[in-house]
Amino acid sequence: MILALSVLGFVFFRQSSERTRTAIFVLMFIGVAAFGYATFRTASATPSAVSNRMPSNQSLPSREPETHGFSTDRDHPTALQTNEIHGTGTDRKRVRYYFSFIAGPGEVTLTFDFTSGGMAQGATATIFDHDFVRVAEVTSILNRGDSERKVAHFQLSNQEPLIIELDIEGNETQSAGSFLLRLDGAVRFTNAHPAQ
Repeated sequence: MILALSVLGFVFFRQSSERTRTAIFVLMFIGVAAFGYATFRTASATPSAVSNRMPSNQSLPSREPETHGFSTDRDHPTALQTNEIHGTGTDRKRVRYYFSFIAGPGEVTLTFDFTSGGMAQGATATIFDHDFVRVAEVTSILNRGDSERKVAHFQLSNQEPLIIELDIEGNETQSAGSFLLRLDGAVRFTNAHPAQ
Protein backbone atom coordinates (compact mmCIF):
# COMPACT_ATOMS: atom_id res chain seq x y z
CA MET A 1 0.00 0.00 0.00
CA ILE A 2 2.80 2.42 0.89
CA LEU A 3 4.73 1.66 -2.29
CA ALA A 4 1.62 2.00 -4.48
CA LEU A 5 0.77 5.34 -2.86
CA SER A 6 4.32 6.56 -3.41
CA VAL A 7 4.19 5.71 -7.12
CA LEU A 8 0.80 7.43 -7.52
CA GLY A 9 2.08 10.49 -5.69
CA PHE A 10 5.11 10.68 -7.96
CA VAL A 11 2.97 10.31 -11.14
CA PHE A 12 0.33 12.87 -10.14
CA PHE A 13 2.57 15.52 -8.57
CA ARG A 14 5.91 15.28 -10.38
CA GLN A 15 5.30 18.52 -12.30
CA SER A 16 3.77 20.44 -9.39
CA SER A 17 5.53 23.22 -7.55
CA GLU A 18 8.05 22.42 -4.84
CA ARG A 19 5.69 23.72 -2.18
CA THR A 20 2.85 21.40 -3.38
CA ARG A 21 5.18 18.38 -3.52
CA THR A 22 6.44 19.12 0.00
CA ALA A 23 2.87 19.37 1.34
CA ILE A 24 1.89 16.09 -0.37
CA PHE A 25 4.98 14.39 1.05
CA VAL A 26 4.14 15.57 4.57
CA LEU A 27 0.54 14.32 4.25
CA MET A 28 1.69 10.95 2.90
CA PHE A 29 4.26 10.63 5.70
CA ILE A 30 1.58 11.34 8.34
CA GLY A 31 -0.68 8.72 6.72
CA VAL A 32 2.08 6.09 6.76
CA ALA A 33 2.94 6.92 10.40
CA ALA A 34 -0.74 6.64 11.42
CA PHE A 35 -1.04 3.29 9.62
CA GLY A 36 2.07 1.98 11.39
CA TYR A 37 0.79 3.17 14.78
CA ALA A 38 -2.61 1.50 14.22
CA THR A 39 -0.90 -1.76 13.22
CA PHE A 40 1.31 -1.63 16.33
CA ARG A 41 -1.67 -1.04 18.61
CA THR A 42 -3.63 -3.91 17.05
CA ALA A 43 -0.72 -6.32 17.51
CA SER A 44 -0.20 -5.20 21.11
CA ALA A 45 -3.89 -5.56 21.96
CA THR A 46 -4.15 -9.26 21.03
CA PRO A 47 -2.92 -10.70 24.39
CA SER A 48 -5.28 -8.33 26.25
CA ALA A 49 -8.22 -9.54 24.20
CA VAL A 50 -7.37 -13.11 25.19
CA SER A 51 -7.00 -12.08 28.82
CA ASN A 52 -10.40 -10.31 28.83
CA ARG A 53 -12.16 -13.56 27.98
CA MET A 54 -10.99 -15.03 31.28
CA PRO A 55 -12.52 -14.33 34.69
CA SER A 56 -11.30 -11.03 36.14
CA ASN A 57 -9.63 -12.71 39.11
CA GLN A 58 -7.41 -14.88 36.89
CA SER A 59 -4.07 -13.98 35.34
CA LEU A 60 -1.92 -15.17 32.45
CA PRO A 61 -0.40 -17.54 31.52
CA SER A 62 -3.06 -19.90 32.92
CA ARG A 63 -5.17 -20.68 35.92
CA GLU A 64 -4.98 -23.96 37.76
CA PRO A 65 -7.70 -26.30 36.51
CA GLU A 66 -10.39 -27.46 38.91
CA THR A 67 -9.16 -31.02 38.78
CA HIS A 68 -9.31 -32.05 42.45
CA GLY A 69 -6.26 -34.24 41.77
CA PHE A 70 -7.59 -35.92 38.63
CA SER A 71 -5.06 -38.26 37.04
CA THR A 72 -3.60 -37.52 33.60
CA ASP A 73 -1.90 -40.95 33.49
CA ARG A 74 -3.89 -43.67 31.71
CA ASP A 75 -1.95 -46.36 33.59
CA HIS A 76 -2.88 -44.87 36.97
CA PRO A 77 -6.43 -43.49 36.66
CA THR A 78 -8.28 -41.80 39.51
CA ALA A 79 -10.56 -44.35 41.21
CA LEU A 80 -14.08 -42.91 41.29
CA GLN A 81 -15.80 -42.78 44.68
CA THR A 82 -19.05 -41.27 43.41
CA ASN A 83 -21.13 -41.48 40.28
CA GLU A 84 -20.64 -37.78 39.42
CA ILE A 85 -17.51 -35.74 38.71
CA HIS A 86 -17.03 -32.18 37.47
CA GLY A 87 -14.16 -29.84 36.73
CA THR A 88 -12.40 -27.90 33.97
CA GLY A 89 -9.69 -28.44 31.42
CA THR A 90 -6.49 -26.37 31.27
CA ASP A 91 -6.38 -22.92 29.68
CA ARG A 92 -4.78 -22.92 26.21
CA LYS A 93 -3.71 -26.55 26.54
CA ARG A 94 -5.28 -29.89 25.68
CA VAL A 95 -5.60 -32.25 28.65
CA ARG A 96 -6.80 -35.83 29.18
CA TYR A 97 -8.11 -37.06 32.56
CA TYR A 98 -8.49 -40.74 33.44
CA PHE A 99 -10.88 -42.39 35.90
CA SER A 100 -11.61 -46.00 36.82
CA PHE A 101 -14.72 -47.76 38.16
CA ILE A 102 -16.42 -51.17 38.21
CA ALA A 103 -19.50 -51.83 36.08
CA GLY A 104 -21.83 -54.67 35.04
CA PRO A 105 -23.54 -56.88 34.53
CA GLY A 106 -26.39 -54.82 33.07
CA GLU A 107 -26.92 -51.44 31.45
CA VAL A 108 -24.72 -48.41 32.20
CA THR A 109 -25.71 -44.84 31.30
CA LEU A 110 -23.07 -42.19 30.69
CA THR A 111 -24.27 -38.55 30.85
CA PHE A 112 -21.75 -35.90 29.76
CA ASP A 113 -22.36 -32.14 30.06
CA PHE A 114 -19.81 -29.80 28.48
CA THR A 115 -19.58 -26.00 28.39
CA SER A 116 -17.10 -24.58 25.89
CA GLY A 117 -14.51 -21.98 26.87
CA GLY A 118 -13.51 -21.17 23.29
CA MET A 119 -14.57 -21.10 19.65
CA ALA A 120 -15.20 -24.56 18.15
CA GLN A 121 -13.85 -26.21 21.30
CA GLY A 122 -14.35 -29.93 21.73
CA ALA A 123 -14.52 -32.49 24.50
CA THR A 124 -14.82 -36.26 24.35
CA ALA A 125 -15.70 -38.79 27.05
CA THR A 126 -14.64 -42.33 26.12
CA ILE A 127 -15.13 -45.51 28.15
CA PHE A 128 -12.58 -48.31 27.65
CA ASP A 129 -12.37 -51.83 29.04
CA HIS A 130 -9.24 -53.08 30.84
CA ASP A 131 -7.57 -53.82 27.45
CA PHE A 132 -8.31 -50.26 26.29
CA VAL A 133 -10.91 -51.37 23.77
CA ARG A 134 -13.54 -48.66 23.28
CA VAL A 135 -16.90 -49.48 24.89
CA ALA A 136 -18.75 -46.15 24.45
CA GLU A 137 -17.99 -42.57 23.44
CA VAL A 138 -19.66 -39.14 23.34
CA THR A 139 -18.25 -35.94 21.77
CA SER A 140 -19.24 -32.26 21.90
CA ILE A 141 -17.85 -29.46 19.70
CA LEU A 142 -19.26 -26.07 20.68
CA ASN A 143 -18.83 -22.33 20.26
CA ARG A 144 -17.65 -20.24 23.20
CA GLY A 145 -20.06 -20.33 26.13
CA ASP A 146 -22.39 -22.94 24.62
CA SER A 147 -23.40 -26.03 26.61
CA GLU A 148 -24.49 -29.46 25.50
CA ARG A 149 -25.54 -32.77 27.07
CA LYS A 150 -24.69 -36.10 25.44
CA VAL A 151 -25.94 -39.46 26.75
CA ALA A 152 -24.70 -42.96 25.89
CA HIS A 153 -26.11 -46.35 26.99
CA PHE A 154 -24.21 -49.62 26.85
CA GLN A 155 -24.67 -53.18 28.08
CA LEU A 156 -22.17 -55.37 29.94
CA SER A 157 -22.60 -59.10 30.28
CA ASN A 158 -20.15 -59.39 33.19
CA GLN A 159 -18.78 -57.25 35.98
CA GLU A 160 -15.49 -55.66 34.89
CA PRO A 161 -13.22 -52.69 35.53
CA LEU A 162 -13.63 -49.78 33.12
CA ILE A 163 -11.63 -46.62 32.42
CA ILE A 164 -13.00 -43.22 31.41
CA GLU A 165 -10.87 -40.87 29.32
CA LEU A 166 -11.97 -37.20 29.31
CA ASP A 167 -10.27 -35.35 26.45
CA ILE A 168 -10.74 -31.57 26.91
CA GLU A 169 -9.43 -29.17 24.27
CA GLY A 170 -7.96 -25.74 24.96
CA ASN A 171 -5.78 -24.30 22.21
CA GLU A 172 -3.24 -21.46 22.35
CA THR A 173 -5.85 -18.67 22.61
CA GLN A 174 -8.72 -20.27 24.49
CA SER A 175 -9.87 -20.67 28.06
CA ALA A 176 -10.65 -24.17 29.23
CA GLY A 177 -14.10 -25.67 29.02
CA SER A 178 -15.92 -27.18 32.00
CA PHE A 179 -17.54 -30.59 32.29
CA LEU A 180 -19.85 -32.69 34.40
CA LEU A 181 -19.92 -36.48 33.97
CA ARG A 182 -22.42 -38.85 35.60
CA LEU A 183 -22.64 -42.65 35.58
CA ASP A 184 -25.89 -44.47 36.33
CA GLY A 185 -27.07 -48.07 36.27
CA ALA A 186 -24.91 -51.12 36.90
CA VAL A 187 -21.92 -49.27 38.36
CA ARG A 188 -19.91 -49.68 41.57
CA PHE A 189 -17.33 -47.39 43.18
CA THR A 190 -14.61 -47.65 45.81
CA ASN A 191 -16.66 -46.21 48.67
CA ALA A 192 -19.49 -47.89 50.53
CA HIS A 193 -22.22 -45.89 48.80
CA PRO A 194 -22.73 -47.01 45.22
CA ALA A 195 -24.71 -44.87 42.79
CA GLN A 196 -28.45 -45.23 43.04
